[in-house]
This record gives sequence, structure tokens and C-alpha cells, in this order.
Amino acid sequence: MKRILVAYDGSTSSAKAFSLGVEFSEKYGAELMVLAACAATRVRHGGGNRSRD
Repeated sequence: MKRILVAYDGSTSSAKAFSLGVEFSEKYGAELMVLAACAATRVRHGGGNRSRD
């Protein structure tokens, strides 16, 4: 085992997965990679749907 990927979103389940990922990476000498997930947010910016006269 060379790499371990753990997804983390702040939930209790992902915290447990993270702990297991740390444990396994130490046990097997693997690199631990963490993917942090968050909710998408809409961002409005200038321009967009303006009509040109």
C-alpha cells in the first residue's frame, strides 16, 4: 500500500475515516492524502445578463 485517500467533510463519519487513515498510513508506511469537501456556494459577479443597447 503506497497511498491512502481519505475524504473529510467535518462529519462524525469522516472523522472516524480520517483516524483510520492515519492508523493505516502509520502501520503500512503509506502516504496519507486528505480530500476536504465543502458545500458549494453560488457567487454573483458583475456583468452577466445585461442587455446591450
